[in-house]
Amino acid sequence: MSRKGQLTVYLLIGLVIVGIAFFGIRKYQRTAGETALPNGAQSAKLFLEECLRQSLDAAVRTVSLQGSFVELPDPHIEFLMPPDIVIPYAYHRYDGTVWTPTAAALQAAVERKTTQQFELCTQSFSQPGFALQLSPLAIQVDIQDQHADVVLSSPVQILWEQNRYRLKELRGSVSLPLGKMHALAEEISQQQDQDSWCLTCISALRPADIILNPDFISDDGSTTILYQLIQSDSPDPLIYLFAHRLPFSAPEILPDLPEIEVLEATIGQHFSYQFPKLENVLFADDSPIFDIDAFTGTIAFTPIPEDRGEYLTTIIRKSPSGDIAQEMFLLKVRA
Repeated sequence: MSRKGQLTVYLLIGLVIVGIAFFGIRKYQRTAGETALPNGAQSAKLFLEECLRQSLDAAVRTVSLQGSFVELPDPHIEFLMPPDIVIPYAYHRYDGTVWTPTAAALQAAVERKTTQQFELCTQSFSQPGFALQLSPLAIQVDIQDQHADVVLSSPVQILWEQNRYRLKELRGSVSLPLGKMHALAEEISQQQDQDSWCLTCISALRPADIILNPDFISDDGSTTILYQLIQSDSPDPLIYLFAHRLPFSAPEILPDLPEIEVLEATIGQHFSYQFPKLENVLFADDSPIFDIDAFTGTIAFTPIPEDRGEYLTTIIRKSPSGDIAQEMFLLKVRA
């Protein structure tokens, strides 16, 4: 599956996460080295720890999809993604105003969402003979570049067999790069504020472990850039979405590209081809076996045996003013 197909799947999964409760938190048995509680009470403690970790995971993913917000602010923009999936984007820059949330606001958003999710999760606890008593929740979240940590510092009491066990603290952690994505979104907003339409400047900010996918939506007198930041090389990647609304001055007519009829690639050998670079023009493609670099117009991939065949491929170029041009060529993948 190409990155375009994977992104659709990941966004669908992410949208399902937003606002839902938890399912399938299993009953735990005592694990080696845990002796503070009787064996039966350990399962309740482990349930709570997993509850807290899953609450943090869902909160990070939800806030990331919504551009560091718990609820999308107004105005925001909704983008229709095939096949009929509506994806909302929070504005981080609207005309001349930068709206990117601060790191402190991001932390507060994740803490709030984690608290909401943890309350939902603990309501699903139904182990016979057990009861939970929670104090007013005090949850602190620490967001780093590559992970997020959570501490529940309000006491939790486990009632079991007429005994009462008090847990002073619970901790959890998830390895998701929300901090790094938020910092990159801030950098992009600052760069856009300084250089306006310098997409080349923005492409230079891309780290190796985060995929940056942009797109344009143009309307009367302005253009919105939709940004997707995607954790690379992960089976369950974090996705961060945000948008910039910018004015444009005059329509741009895209120049013709050199005509290409056929390109040939060999299975197991790296293939690379770059279209002429155009300032502030985004590239896209309809290929099932590669993804063109949206900023540079570079096709780079190594075909695998399953890619063997011929592909009629369309390259799409889009300018900020809404002008769209398409070129077609035949890609032959041989053994």
